[in-house]
Amino acid sequence: DDDCDDACDEPGVCCAGTSGPCTTGCGSAGTRTCTGECDWGACSPPAESCNGSDDDCDGTPDDVMGCRIPVYRFICGTDHFYHNGMDEPPGCAREGDSPVFFTYATAVSGSAFATTDLFRLYISTPDHFYCTDPSERDYAISLGYVLEGNIGYCSPSAIWGMTAPLFRMVSSSSGDHFYTTSTAERDAATTVGGYVDEGTQCHVWQGP
Repeated sequence: DDDCDDACDEPGVCCAGTSGPCTTGCGSAGTRTCTGECDWGACSPPAESCNGSDDDCDGTPDDVMGCRIPVYRFICGTDHFYHNGMDEPPGCAREGDSPVFFTYATAVSGSAFATTDLFRLYISTPDHFYCTDPSERDYAISLGYVLEGNIGYCSPSAIWGMTAPLFRMVSSSSGDHFYTTSTAERDAATTVGGYVDEGTQCHVWQGP
């Protein structure tokens, strides 16, 4: 305010060097800085975060490490068990040292996608059962399954370049539910393993 009239840099649209909020081309909340010519500069996007949106406008939502947690697979007699940690429960053996897929640790709802619970239930036959539909969860509970919480959050629909379908199968003899993202594993289980294909449960991530 060189002329002491309580207005700065008039007739410019902003005061040189100041910053303000703006909306980026991909819809995220960015910031802009007033130039020396007293006009707003370009809208700079924020850093990417784990929220289901493409914050930094690079075309891919949540493409940063740490958004997702690993899920490991164990075999416990005839029961396939999926768990977020590598520790082997009593009577179980971990199937490989690498995660079979990744889920979100918390629910997100953004402009690109939203997640849903992947519920975990158990019955002493034994069988661990995983589903996303609350009505299916409640029906399983009515059959004697116990809700054990969830193993994270997955996406109801595919996210191009990031997710893979989580196939669900059930054994016609033991009642064991088996889940995999591998089409080769699914095909082997349904052709020679005695499993019945129950379709895609949801879509999960292949990395953290």
